[in-house]
Amino acid sequence: MERRKSLNRLLEADQRYWRDVVRFRWAAVGSYYAMIAAGVLPWSMPWFALASVVLIGNNLGYTIYRGKDLTYSWYQDVAGYLDVISVSLILISIGTIEHPMWVAYVLIVPAVANFKRPVYNAIFLGFVLAAFATVYVIADVVDGGGASPAIAAVIGMLLALTGVNSVMISANNLRLRDVIEIQARTDPLTGLANRRRLFEVLGGRAQGSTLLGVMMIDLDDFKTLNDEQGHITGDGVLATLGELLAGIAPERSLAARYGGDEFVLLTELASPAEAERIADYVVRAGQTRLGVGLSVGVALWPQDAETPEAALQLADGNLRAAKADGKARARLGKAA
Repeated sequence: MERRKSLNRLLEADQRYWRDVVRFRWAAVGSYYAMIAAGVLPWSMPWFALASVVLIGNNLGYTIYRGKDLTYSWYQDVAGYLDVISVSLILISIGTIEHPMWVAYVLIVPAVANFKRPVYNAIFLGFVLAAFATVYVIADVVDGGGASPAIAAVIGMLLALTGVNSVMISANNLRLRDVIEIQARTDPLTGLANRRRLFEVLGGRAQGSTLLGVMMIDLDDFKTLNDEQGHITGDGVLATLGELLAGIAPERSLAARYGGDEFVLLTELASPAEAERIADYVVRAGQTRLGVGLSVGVALWPQDAETPEAALQLADGNLRAAKADGKARARLGKAA
């Protein structure tokens, strides 16, 4: 229940952000037409009409896209390019690149760069500079807007520097987000997946996939070990157990720290017998490598349970049964 509430809060925060983005876009469009109506901005046909079609059409499309869901869509990329085209048409309608409206490019580049990788951002920046050069040719060379090549070079340089700066900031932000993402799904003591990542993997398992062994593992008498040898020694035992579990079929397993001294191992199996062999190996390794007893509860999905989450509950019940049977052993089967 708590996990579901946490995910709902994250989703709600994301939805609020994108709703604010949509509102900002419409506020920007409204400001443009307000300045046109007030006579602050010059304009000329047919460029004004073309700019309006692209500007309003793109905003409507973006509003529909963001109101639909938060998953990635090709329109997420297209919208940025259409924004650049809109600004370019507006500048041509105004009649010169010297008008401060060119700063709108500067608003678009960081907004796009914030969610993209450096290669994409470099391509997008190249498109912005190409669009600006096209505006200069049409508005200032063909239509006689009057801007000198020197002015065009200065503005182009400022756009390029702004874009490069945005790309660098974006790359650093993405690296930080990657680190945060890893930390959010990793147990800091053992380096294994944490409980959040475990449930993400369980929830993502599709029916009909390979046989999955779900193993709940617990250290026997861990509180006594902590009391007698200290928490530093206890942490060392937990870390060593983490290394042990991470080394079991790493290409087809996920080891996670469930909480305290409880761990979970998810392993894709070739046969049910393989689950018993792995569980017995874990129990033996507890004695030989850790010097402590390990109790293991095992369940198979979809053989023993209808859902992976139900298999985890069954494994937990089997773990309790293994403890009741005398500890340092594995318990398998449907009946806990």
